[in-house]
Formats: sequence, structure tokens, C-alpha cells
Amino acid sequence: MSAASSSSPTLTANFPADKAKALITALSCLSKVQINKIVLEFSKTDTEKTLFINAVNSVNTVFARVKFDASFLDGVDLQENFKYGINDLGDFVGLLEIFKAGFVLKMSNEIASISSDENYLDYYGGEESKIRCGPDGELESDVLATIKCDDSFKSLMEALGRLTFEHIIFKGSAEQKSVAVSVADKDVRGNNFTKKLSVPTLEKNFRVVIMKEFLKNVITTSCDVIVHQDIIETTRVDDLFKIDYYISTLT
Repeated sequence: MSAASSSSPTLTANFPADKAKALITALSCLSKVQINKIVLEFSKTDTEKTLFINAVNSVNTVFARVKFDASFLDGVDLQENFKYGINDLGDFVGLLEIFKAGFVLKMSNEIASISSDENYLDYYGGEESKIRCGPDGELESDVLATIKCDDSFKSLMEALGRLTFEHIIFKGSAEQKSVAVSVADKDVRGNNFTKKLSVPTLEKNFRVVIMKEFLKNVITTSCDVIVHQDIIETTRVDDLFKIDYYISTLT
């Protein structure tokens, strides 16, 4: 018998294989980036139930947020809003892989009890209350440019992995309606790789710099990169969820 069965769970759900895969895939994406902890956030209104996954960095600011489609929680018994923290995401994802064919989940803010026909897991949650959405969660600054990451973007992705420089530089030209994206040192000394990309609208010249490490594991050929002066925002869309990443720029 599960250790959590002695008290009533806040959430009870039966996740078939497609929903189990979606949850594991979303968590696996977050495990590839530099984060400090994960906070699962379950909420409900009179009309729908929602699951967010917040990826939190070392200063307790949201670096990435997963939002699941409303249908993901169809049929789920959610008694009240609650949060559940995960301090070791790699460990948790590895254990969830055992249940990829589908599982029953009983959960509170303290413990997640996961079971299938043959396997049982009780996993105690980590600290989840100290979390804040800083300026990255509000995105009040204007959009400088939106870059479509299509198949032609693959050359830049290859350079991201092969060059040892620490920075990515976005340099927009309003006259040319283009953004030059460089993999280089911040002051662009020595060898570097630059890809020039056309954009539909660009109102003013700009130069924005971020750490390469934060972008290389989140960019895909199916996402958009939205450039703000203080934040780079990019989104991955899957069948049952989307992930918004918020990457702070360097001053």
C-alpha cells in the first residue's frame, strides 16, 4: 500500500500513455537547462483546471514555464489549488520513465504517489513556497524583433554546439529589416559565426547579448525567438503543452 494512502490526496488522476508521455517530455526539456528546482502548480476555476510547471533559477525567479492544454486535466479530481516542489528533476524524470505506459497519480503538496499494475512510487516534494516571478515573468518591455526558427536556422544551431564562445549577440538593423545573430565573445574578438536573418518588422536598431549556455538547449527549428531589451523569450509547442523560456540579457 502506498505511504500516501493514509490521507486524502488533493489530486487524483489516471494518465494514459499519451498524457504520461507529454508530462515526461515537458519535464525532460526542462532538465536540459540550468535550473535550481521545479514547482508544479495546479489550479482550478469554475470552468477549467490548469497545470503549470515553473522552472526556477538560483535566485527563485521563473526561468521557464510550461502550460498544459486544458484537456490535459480532463477527468482529474482536483480538490483545491496547490503547489508541489521538485528539487532533483533528473532523478524524478528518470523514475517517471518507468511509468511511461501510463499511471495513476495521487498527489498533495507533500507527496506524489504514482502507480501502475506492477510498480509503485512515493516521491516526497521539495520546498516550493519561495518562488517569485521577476521582470522575466511580466515582459513589460517592447518587442524589438521576432525571429522564426525554421530549417534554415540549423546552421546557427550547429555553431552553438561547436564554438566555445560564451555569448550570443543579437544585432538588429531597422534599415535592412534584419537581425544578425552571432556566436562570439561579448566584444566580438577573434573567430565568430554570424547568421543574418530577415524579419517582417523592425522599428529601431538594437544590440542584445545573452549567455550561450541558456539558449543552446532550448532552441528548436519549430520555435520563435522574441527579442526584448531585457529578455529573450522563446516558445516550444507540443501536442498537449507549450514551454515559454525567459532568458535575461546582459547589461
